[in-house]
Amino acid sequence: KRAIFARDEFLSIASHELRTPLTALKLRLQSVLHARDLPEKAQHRLDSAVGQTERLERLIENLLDVSRITTGHLDLESEDLDLSELARDVTERFREQAARGGTSVELTAPAPVLGRWDRLRLEQVATNLLSNALKFGGGHPIAVAVQGDPSHATLTVTDRGIGIAPENVDRIFHQFERIVGHRTYGGLGMGLYIARQIVQAHGGSVQVESSSGEGSR
Repeated sequence: KRAIFARDEFLSIASHELRTPLTALKLRLQSVLHARDLPEKAQHRLDSAVGQTERLERLIENLLDVSRITTGHLDLESEDLDLSELARDVTERFREQAARGGTSVELTAPAPVLGRWDRLRLEQVATNLLSNALKFGGGHPIAVAVQGDPSHATLTVTDRGIGIAPENVDRIFHQFERIVGHRTYGGLGMGLYIARQIVQAHGGSVQVESSSGEGSR
C-alpha cells in the first residue's frame, strides 16, 4: 500500500511539474508560428513541434487522471447536453487526421440524445475511443453511432482493424496494460482504463466485442 501511494503521489507531482515548462514551450512555439513572413519549411517544422507538445500534454493529462482516479478525486461537473452533438463535434475534429491516414469516419446520430453528463469527460471518452480506432484500424473505415431512449444512451465506435484476442479483452481496461508492441503503436496503455473509469463514474459501463483480425466494437 505504501508503494502504491508513493507511485500515485509521484505521478501527480511529476505531471504537475512537467506541465508548467511544456505549456510555456507550446506558447513560445505558437507565437513564432504566427509570425509574419515565416518560410514554408520553418512553418511545417513548427507545426510538427506544436503537434508533439500537444501529444505530450495529452500524456501528462492522462497521468494526472490516473492519479485522480486512484485517489478518488475524479470529480464530475454535470450539465444538460446532447450526446449526439458531442459525438459530432469530436468526430469532426478527427476527420482531417483520419483522412491523412486514408481512413473515413462515419457518424450515425439521427436524433438528439439528451442527458446530464460531464461534457469534458465524455469528450475525453469519445476521443480515446476514436484514437484507438484510428491507431488499430489499419486504414479501414470507422463507424461512430449514438442511440438513446429516456433511460439509456449508447455511444458505439467500430473499426475493422487488427482486433483483440478473447484472452486479452479484459486486460485492455487495466492501468498501463498493453497487448501490442509499444514500438509499433506507441502510447502508455491508459486511454481505455481512464475511459472506463469516467463512464462508470457516470453510472454507465464500457463493453467490447472483438476477435483477432476482425476489428473491434
